[in-house]
Amino acid sequence: MISTVEVLRRVCWVLEVVVDRTGRIGGWILFATVALVFLNAFNRYAFSFSPVWAQELEWHLLAGQAALGLAYAWLHGDHIAVDVLSQRYSRTIQLWLNLLVAAVIAIPCSLFMIKVAIPYVDRAFDMLEGSPNPGGLPYRFVPKSLVAVGFLLIALQAAAIAIKSALELLGHERPAPPRAS
Repeated sequence: MISTVEVLRRVCWVLEVVVDRTGRIGGWILFATVALVFLNAFNRYAFSFSPVWAQELEWHLLAGQAALGLAYAWLHGDHIAVDVLSQRYSRTIQLWLNLLVAAVIAIPCSLFMIKVAIPYVDRAFDMLEGSPNPGGLPYRFVPKSLVAVGFLLIALQAAAIAIKSALELLGHERPAPPRAS
């Protein structure tokens, strides 16, 4: 029979794999965004040509980067943290802070934002909202839906951090993050 600790380790691993893989997709979107911005600028200055759809695609891609990349940054420790304060505390206090921030702030706030975003996305989807600009992109509900996706990923990563912190506080070895594949 599998112990509760082992189940929590596996859950944590699955959550972090989801965050890691979606974050990697966000990285490729970053590459596409840089290429698109370069081409848009080149076309604008070299040929006085800059289609509306290409300009709108920039912010569609930026929405994907942000939505998929924030939780990934948190997973890999590349987020903005208040290290000036936490570095002075013992490991136990740091773990308690991580657990409380994840469970009391990040998860509830993320779930609230998902709840707020869903009607916003529903309205855009129901009316098949597109760009108001001639020549703009259709399906504006796609980047709008990334608001909910991004906060879902943040909630997943917060849950993984809460699990890791709780396990370590209880004296268990901290689960290893997923390996790059």
